[in-house]
Amino acid sequence: MRIDATGRPTPWYLVAGRIFVLGAIWTFTAGATSCSVGGDDGEFGGPTFVTDLTLRNSAGTVASEFSPGETITLELTVRNRSDLEAVLEFTSGQQSDFVVLDSGTTRVRWKWSHGKAFTQATTDLVFAPDQTRTITVQWDQRDNDGLAIAPGNYEARGVLIFGRFASDPLFPHQLGSPLRRFTIR
Repeated sequence: MRIDATGRPTPWYLVAGRIFVLGAIWTFTAGATSCSVGGDDGEFGGPTFVTDLTLRNSAGTVASEFSPGETITLELTVRNRSDLEAVLEFTSGQQSDFVVLDSGTTRVRWKWSHGKAFTQATTDLVFAPDQTRTITVQWDQRDNDGLAIAPGNYEARGVLIFGRFASDPLFPHQLGSPLRRFTIR
């Protein structure tokens, strides 16, 4: 079942129409990714999804402080908190992303998807009722230019791609984790 903005099942003919519209939007935006989820601001009893980000050190322990150059594992967990199956629709093969920013700023130092290519076909991610999915990536503390970042304070966020993420990776959305602060000593 697909969920519309009111929390009700979407009829098949509306889903087909949305697929057509998404195709048209993709054509004009060169494949910008997005997904459709209802209830972002509690329209039907709160958000459908709950997201969180956990950072782990090279030993696999949850941590907020890391040595320079140490591999940091970022784990995004996303839970469908409803009692209905939910289908997230994406306009490309990219379904998730991760960013690292200078603490307290909007300056993105590293973005997992930077320089990667993704299939330009619509994809779905299906969540059963109360299902949790975990997406894990590793970061070697290098910025988007391949340079090691300096010791200091940073923040990280993981997301399942939503419409405004491309233009504002800090935009509040149920498919994006809260910022997780950490320090490189």
